[in-house]
Amino acid sequence: LKHQLDARPGGCRLRCCVASQLAPVPWAMDDENSERQERITQKFIRCCREKDEKKTQSTRYDWNTPKEELLLEHVREFEEQFVNVYGNRFLFLCPPNEFGVPKFLPTTIRPTHLPYKEIYDHKPCAQFLADFFNYEELNPPDRYPSIIPAPASVLKWQAGDCFDLSIAMSSLLIGVGYDAYCVSGFAPRHITTRNEARSACALLEWSNEERKEEAELDDDDKFTIPRRPPLRSEYLEAKKRAEEYDKARIEEEERKSDSEDDPSSDEDEYENRRIHCWVLVRKGAREVAEDVYIEATTGRTYDVHRCPYLKIDLIWNHKNLWVNMQICSASQVVLDLYNSRYFEYVMLDPTSSNGESISSLQDTTLPEETEGSKVEQASQILDMPAPWGERPDITREAFHARCYQGEKTIFYHKCKVEQYAPYTQDDGLIQRISLYKDVRRQIPLEIRERFKHRRDKLIERRRKPMQNETV
Repeated sequence: LKHQLDARPGGCRLRCCVASQLAPVPWAMDDENSERQERITQKFIRCCREKDEKKTQSTRYDWNTPKEELLLEHVREFEEQFVNVYGNRFLFLCPPNEFGVPKFLPTTIRPTHLPYKEIYDHKPCAQFLADFFNYEELNPPDRYPSIIPAPASVLKWQAGDCFDLSIAMSSLLIGVGYDAYCVSGFAPRHITTRNEARSACALLEWSNEERKEEAELDDDDKFTIPRRPPLRSEYLEAKKRAEEYDKARIEEEERKSDSEDDPSSDEDEYENRRIHCWVLVRKGAREVAEDVYIEATTGRTYDVHRCPYLKIDLIWNHKNLWVNMQICSASQVVLDLYNSRYFEYVMLDPTSSNGESISSLQDTTLPEETEGSKVEQASQILDMPAPWGERPDITREAFHARCYQGEKTIFYHKCKVEQYAPYTQDDGLIQRISLYKDVRRQIPLEIRERFKHRRDKLIERRRKPMQNETV
């Protein structure tokens, strides 16, 4: 079999594709012992338990339908032609699931609409899933995951890597009408390790925005007499700009100062090689004004032109998969998916007329076709099989608990956020935000606590330990 594959054009690459589907790890390891040690992770243990639980059930987890086998063959031909045209390049297209069966990435996404209005919009949904999951880094960070489980399993475990979280988030966003995609590529260390020690707390930013909106509503309700515009002083404005510049410079120096829990000052062994996955939400559907990236591990949203990601490799949803052909940073990528100058797509889209697929690069010019032949050709186009995973679901107990195992702690720049599930604390505490004066978070300035389900109806309490004040 090895000699036959070597004799075929692109046989070396095809052998790599077949090996990647038979073995969970895409690249060969140094020795068998190190390979076994890397495979035995928490994710691998969870998959083994899931396999034992569903051993007696007849599901599509442990086998492929004829249509899925035909799709896998089509993907192999696509990869072989891609290598013949563009050269050797690894494509993460058909990773194995928790049962070791190769599945095409778009068939893993299962659009689902859960009966919770709190996750109907993309921003609250992203923040909820970031708190709901226990994030696990890729090990090693420069290799793709060896297993891609179903979104139903990921929501059941409440744990996974960036690929698992992004696929689960895309399934929920597509289910409520968003034009969402999974994006794989490369990201810096503070993104892949979810280190937010240098980032501002998102909860404080949202509270400030809510106060501004409430103030604007109050101003609209009140009747005000128009006043003359105040006199402007160029000297005072220049002085204010200089003060703001000095303040920003001081804050930047503080952020660059050493911190015990911020290892970003050290040299990164995997610099520019850390693999990551995030979510893309396109404009148009659900009144989304602009394309945005959503970081599934933290719930933060970024503009596509001002994102922290380094490079884009693949983009996929439940209908198709696109290979990025642009050699540029992620913020400069043109997201015209059906333009062959920018992307190569695996599945033919009968409704799209923009360019041709790579699978037709070796075809010769055909004579003019009649309408009947065009209809017959459209009917012969391979469509995407139905998702193979079960319907994702979140139980009401898990949804109201929100946090993984009932509690979660996140460190930000001069801030620490502790979240607890309702009824887990004796005093009804559900959130504590601690603000500090220094980067090492040793001198507390203010502590904000939120409560629920208390008999005395207390909702919020603020304490300033240094001044011995309580509000």
